[in-house]
Amino acid sequence: MNNPIRYSVDPETLRDVVLNPDEVDGWLDGRLRAPVPAEPDAQRRHRTELGTTARSLRRLALAESQ
Repeated sequence: MNNPIRYSVDPETLRDVVLNPDEVDGWLDGRLRAPVPAEPDAQRRHRTELGTTARSLRRLALAESQ
């Protein structure tokens, strides 16, 4: 399942601004319920995707835990 995030970059702060936060939040919650892959490289990709998506949504505690 591909990450549905659409974003722009705020020219003043240079932070990502998620354009579809409700859709991305639902996607992230679904991925958090999915099992973590057993294979180390797939597990790393999974956690990186979760962490970067959580950071973009400003869910920083979750981002740090990934």
